[in-house]
Amino acid sequence: MKRKLTEKQRKFCEYYRSCKNVDEAARLAGYSAGSRASLLRNRAIREELGLADYDFDEDSGIAGCDEVLRMLTSVMRGCVREPVVVVEQLTGPSGKTERAARVIEKSASVKERMSAAEMLARRYGIFNSDGGGLGQTLIVGEEKLLSDGDDNMSGGNDALA
Repeated sequence: MKRKLTEKQRKFCEYYRSCKNVDEAARLAGYSAGSRASLLRNRAIREELGLADYDFDEDSGIAGCDEVLRMLTSVMRGCVREPVVVVEQLTGPSGKTERAARVIEKSASVKERMSAAEMLARRYGIFNSDGGGLGQTLIVGEEKLLSDGDDNMSGGNDALA
């Protein structure tokens, strides 16, 4: 259930969606400089903006593991959108060619989504050689094991044989 927003909070959310700048959106919505920092810590505002799962801890300023995994998942699923400037060539009624720039919202490319999927897969151990996933790879040493004539594995170290 979504929590109810005040008119001022609703305005802040509108401005934040358009500029993605907390200070600018808060200023435009009429908040004082001292109260701007706490806006994204308000649960109702974060829910309205779709940021309820993100931790806006002003003390650390560092993303936690859950936030990083949620972001990678969002990119992989194509949910994250970013503004991109597109320049179009337009021909007017007089035949004169003009260029016009506009901003569009673009979701992550397939390459970016694959990269996020690979990062998540590595995090969960899906690429392990046993094919089972969710396991951990243990690296014992750097010696290469060579096969001798009678199918015993040896790398020149008798402790491994």
